[in-house]
Amino acid sequence: MDLIIELRTHDSFYDEAKKQIIAIMSPKCSPFIKIKLLYVLLYDYKIDEKGFLYYEFLEIDIKPCYVVLKGMQLHWKSEDDTIVFPSDDISNKKITFSIENIPSNEEIQEKFARHEYLWKREKTEYLIDKKHYRFKIKEFGWFGSSFPDITIKIKSTASLDCLDVVVGKAISTFNKEGEINEGENGLVHYFDSKKKKKDVYSYTIDTGSSLIGGVEAILKDLNDSDLDIEVVTLG
Repeated sequence: MDLIIELRTHDSFYDEAKKQIIAIMSPKCSPFIKIKLLYVLLYDYKIDEKGFLYYEFLEIDIKPCYVVLKGMQLHWKSEDDTIVFPSDDISNKKITFSIENIPSNEEIQEKFARHEYLWKREKTEYLIDKKHYRFKIKEFGWFGSSFPDITIKIKSTASLDCLDVVVGKAISTFNKEGEINEGENGLVHYFDSKKKKKDVYSYTIDTGSSLIGGVEAILKDLNDSDLDIEVVTLG
């Protein structure tokens, strides 16, 4: 009889897997940062040579510094050697998880070294001079990292279309000036916008090589507009 693999993951299975994954990975990452906020992504079920299930792909996203560890496998085994599906409630079962293909210490160190600014930066150090703006500005710790994609959340009673016009014009003007100066200040690649909730709009912006300069251009045009803006959050 063929083994039917279900796709849903039970909360008890995920919670136990995450707990044991943290226990396994914390010693690997502890020289760099204490793992507290961590997102575990599990996908693609497989069956090993003994007939037990495992996840072929395990990714760990360490949120405080946006380090992502990929390419690992998550295996598990029950105390009584019965087959356990991720969709099973394992609240009353003892399951042991193990990880294969864990990155070497050197590989993990390299990943953390790329983004150490994110957690070593002093909380009082801000990249945007807030006194120039009529609205409140909040910066999350990872704003200004080496990642080109940033998120700008705008709390405003203005419509999304009106905000899109201002943001789009700011980027266009910034890029035109950058082209005139042969890209000296970098270029913003694109932006995408959507409504998050009432009066809050989220922008994903690929700042490309412009980094903070592109963000400041957007903030300046928002400040110069006649739109009612309460808070801009950068992250």
